[in-house]
This record gives sequence, C-alpha cells and structure tokens, in this order.
Amino acid sequence: MEEGLAQAAERAGAEMHRGARASEIVPGQSPTVVFEQDGRTEERHARLIVCADGRGSAARKWAGFELQHDPNGTLFAGVLLEGLNSKATAGS
Repeated sequence: MEEGLAQAAERAGAEMHRGARASEIVPGQSPTVVFEQDGRTEERHARLIVCADGRGSAARKWAGFELQHDPNGTLFAGVLLEGLNSKATAGS
C-alpha cells in the first residue's frame, strides 16, 4: 500500500525524496524542509510537507506542534482514499 500511495503522489506532482534525512522543518505560509541526501544538504519550499516519522516524531518538534495526549488511551487513525484503482497499483 505504501508503494501505491507513493506512486499516486508522484503522478499527482509530489516530489519524493526516499533515503533522505530531514534535519529541519519551518512551518508558515511557505513551509520549508531541510534535508540531507547523497551527501548534500537541500532545502525545499512547498504548499504541503508530509512527514510520517512515528511516535517520537522529530518533525512534530521541529514544527513546534504540541504533543496531544488522550488520558483515556483511545487510539484512532485513518486515511480516506478516493479515486484510487487498487488493482492498478497492487504489486507495483
């Protein structure tokens, strides 16, 4: 599923940087991400920056987002995909 989403994002015009290591994210009108890849440091501005770095998210800290905690221990996550042909991306 990850590969299918990555391919769909690229087809929609997203710029993918696999194997890159982010070192800074600056939120704002033109969000910025600084990353290292192949021994070079690069910076990109974008309308949207997506970080999927898990529970101990460095991206959350860099962007200054406050950690939210649910004292009841309820966990909820999801994604809604529309117009995705799963047969065309399965096994790709």
